Amino acid sequence: MSTYRYTTLRVDGHFFDTWALQRAYSHLELPSESEVSEFDEEALKALLDLFCDWSPARVYDSPDDVYSTLNTDATNSLTDLNEDQKREFYLNCCEKISESLHNQYDTEVTETDVKRFAEALTADETLPELAEFLLQFLSSYSKYLAEFDPDNAEEDPDDPLQDFLDAIEDLPDEYLDVKRAQYEGHAKIRAIRRRVADAFLSGEELSTSQFHDLCQEENEKHDTAIMTGYSPYSVLGQLYYDYAKLRINGYLDRLTNYLRDELDIESHSRHTCNFVEPRNQLTQFSWIALYPGEEDYKDEYQLYLGIEPSHLSYGLHVGSNLRDDNGEWKQDRDVTKQDSSESVSIDGVLEKLRAVKGGYMVLNELQEDPGPKDPPGDDLEPPKDAETFARQLEQNGQLVFYGPPGTGKTYQAEKFAKWWTSEGPSADEDVEQFRAVTFHPSFAYEDFLEGLSADATDEGMVEYGMDAGIFKDIAEDAKESYENAGDEPPPRFVLVIDEINRGNLAQIFGETITQLETDKRLDAPNELEVTLAHSGDPFVVPPNLYVIGTMNTADRSIALVDAALRRRFRFMYFPPDYEALATRHDFDDRDTVSEIAEAGSSRDRVLLALSIEALEIINSRILDRAELGKGKQIGHSYLWNCATADDVSSNVQSLVDTWKYEILPLLEEYFFGQFDRLQQEVFAGDGDDLLDAEHRQVADFNESDLRGALTSLTGYTGEVVDSNSVNPEDQGAGRTVDVLTDSGVLEPGNVLEINRGRLRNGTSIETETVEQAIDSRPNEFWQCEVIEETESTGEIRWRHDGNRYSLSAAAEAVLEEISDNEIDIIGQADHWIHPEYDGQNLYQLREAVLDDSESV
Repeated sequence: MSTYRYTTLRVDGHFFDTWALQRAYSHLELPSESEVSEFDEEALKALLDLFCDWSPARVYDSPDDVYSTLNTDATNSLTDLNEDQKREFYLNCCEKISESLHNQYDTEVTETDVKRFAEALTADETLPELAEFLLQFLSSYSKYLAEFDPDNAEEDPDDPLQDFLDAIEDLPDEYLDVKRAQYEGHAKIRAIRRRVADAFLSGEELSTSQFHDLCQEENEKHDTAIMTGYSPYSVLGQLYYDYAKLRINGYLDRLTNYLRDELDIESHSRHTCNFVEPRNQLTQFSWIALYPGEEDYKDEYQLYLGIEPSHLSYGLHVGSNLRDDNGEWKQDRDVTKQDSSESVSIDGVLEKLRAVKGGYMVLNELQEDPGPKDPPGDDLEPPKDAETFARQLEQNGQLVFYGPPGTGKTYQAEKFAKWWTSEGPSADEDVEQFRAVTFHPSFAYEDFLEGLSADATDEGMVEYGMDAGIFKDIAEDAKESYENAGDEPPPRFVLVIDEINRGNLAQIFGETITQLETDKRLDAPNELEVTLAHSGDPFVVPPNLYVIGTMNTADRSIALVDAALRRRFRFMYFPPDYEALATRHDFDDRDTVSEIAEAGSSRDRVLLALSIEALEIINSRILDRAELGKGKQIGHSYLWNCATADDVSSNVQSLVDTWKYEILPLLEEYFFGQFDRLQQEVFAGDGDDLLDAEHRQVADFNESDLRGALTSLTGYTGEVVDSNSVNPEDQGAGRTVDVLTDSGVLEPGNVLEINRGRLRNGTSIETETVEQAIDSRPNEFWQCEVIEETESTGEIRWRHDGNRYSLSAAAEAVLEEISDNEIDIIGQADHWIHPEYDGQNLYQLREAVLDDSESV
């Protein structure tokens, strides 16, 4: 979201923030055909409440009324209006807002659209889209205020100060007149504010030098320095911020209530702090704290959201009265910091708050501690390659699991780390030996090793301290356990760094990157101790600390990994594992998957088998594309948790959703949205049911569409049959041959030909090899013949050698002959065509027979 810019619209003495209006309108998805009322008083109130900063209700009748009217919200301006006047005002607002959004932001909005938008704002519960807008506005407004603070100036500090003076000058004269009356008769800082308001109301311009002179003149009237504790920013801050304060407070209230509702803690108390500290000085920091309310918020653990110009902070926070001097309270705090330059999302905040809610409830003694999620160490099972993982770490100390997305890298890393730390000696009971962190572009040295942190005090001030990052924390715990172990083997500590390649590694590791080497650790021959940049503390990496990174090669090739990292880590490749996928879903083996893809007794099992087979084919085609390669395959975990429910319909829907919302969008990204190319190179020209190439988007398909596309892709029939009719020994060829021989489509003496289009686009054999074989081999090489025994055995005779094969075995024999490699055929019915039926493949003929098609 771009930085806030103050732009207004005046309607009958009311000033609306059109920047906020345009952003909120763009967030809400409104049905274009829904009916609207000509007049809705609640909709009018919503517009005033959310977007109007100044109204006639804030104008004072006498100097004694200044403070009360200044804090009167805009909806009070409706009190003295009758029904017709309200209606006229509402229609005027809708007309002017429509015109303003078009003229200022080139947004096509009709008066009816504005009415529909206003009515949507009256919902009993805050809409998620509106909550998203509120959060993004507050973040953007925080950055906007920071632009006026001379302390943030990169060059001349007078530049932001001049911008601040200009922004105040742009405020409505009605507001400045009220502020002047508020400060009338006061001295010191308030006198400075009154004189600034006077200047602007008189039509004067005020430069920074004139402002400094004005401050000096007021200072000389007193024996003490009146600017002590104040800066130009804080002097002007109240004069500026009071204009929008009521609306900002309303945003905080709405956002707070939305969070409480979504977290199902409506009865819990809340404490909000807008951008003003208790001394009435403007800051750029706002925050929300939710707490049980049994005690003061300072005495309870909080679900917290903090908004600062550079970042958002959200998670589990600790009340100030619960913070001990030795810093142990920080172990209970679990707060995520997100760079505000990234996309700010209410869903991300809620995801974190939901994740820490259990701890919040336990720490506040609202529920019992459920205990550790993992079973005792003796019950943890090692991953299949645990010995290999352990050997690499013992020899080198660091290891990276790399591979395409969805191949179980993070899962295996964390599973191994939990098992391996539990297998050896244990550290103190309250010390976690396994920890995890995720790198991202804004993750920094301060998050990893140490850096300054800002916390809100009880007085609303910002208090700075030095916080240890996750690597320093785990290194210090590992070092203490190592030293306490004496001559015994020390407890193992493992840090898993997910998405290690997404961070700036040189910046994050800093001076500690060299210390990872085994010979430079504590008590090693070349032990290296460094002095940390911020605290000046000595730091050394103990030998019982191990690091496992995970790396998604779809984001970044392993060839681009920082050389310093490559030298200090070993790398293990994680490819898609179809055997593991088959085992996960209780197929006996990969052959069983193929059999069920041809014909099975339940819709969900057949669709799952087709999905596994399709995944392997798609990956084989991705491997053939030099611009994609092995790093951009699709991992088995995309299908890992599909079709695991007890009912068939839920399982089928989970598979449809996975293809529609995960696998196909990933392929769209790989092919840069080039749907024609995606359709040709992955689906061999098919896939119309899944891809809407005309509109360049994934189609809105259903189970039938997906089944048809996957059968076309894999060559399997995907038939759902009565379990008693399925021959487990010969599901593959038998089903297709039975249908075609029973219908008379296949008769003894018929000659079938290999599907050369399938050879070119449906195998892993290089195109040049296929074309050479087509040019050099006789016709008999590409043909097979239906024999008398075909009806009973499903076998045909390959005319090249005269031997009998099943359909799939014959196709495999052809492919192996021309490639000199062992080939596993995926599908068989579409590898053979029937020349007497316009070259249709056997799969197409089978479907035509079953559909009683006129083409047969």
